[in-house]
Amino acid sequence: QASGWFKQSIARMASDFNGDGRQQRPSCRLVALDGNGTLIKDDGVSVSEYTREVLGRVQDLGIPVVLVTGRSLEKARSTLELVGLRQYVITENGVRATRIQDGHALFELWLEGPEAAEPLRRGRSGLGDV
Repeated sequence: QASGWFKQSIARMASDFNGDGRQQRPSCRLVALDGNGTLIKDDGVSVSEYTREVLGRVQDLGIPVVLVTGRSLEKARSTLELVGLRQYVITENGVRATRIQDGHALFELWLEGPEAAEPLRRGRSGLGDV
């Protein structure tokens, strides 16, 4: 069931069309979605037909709908296909942005071991003898 703000957002996107059917500049330039518990139902494997239809219409308007997930691209593919997302996905907690069609990484930022370990070291040192 869609919440009120979601329905209002879709109505605003639909109003981006002139009366003659020509599209005006969209008021929304990108829709970013979390997967589990937000896009995917509580069962962890399904999406409502309403959600799939709305996201398809948004993409048809030329607005990218992007899944943002902590998962790898390989593990996110089933969700992308289930929902019908066509353009981009952000994976590994923001480390990689990928074009879905060909799997080309548009952005990647990996931390090296010592660089990644520093926040852990700082956190642990602040805990004392726990």
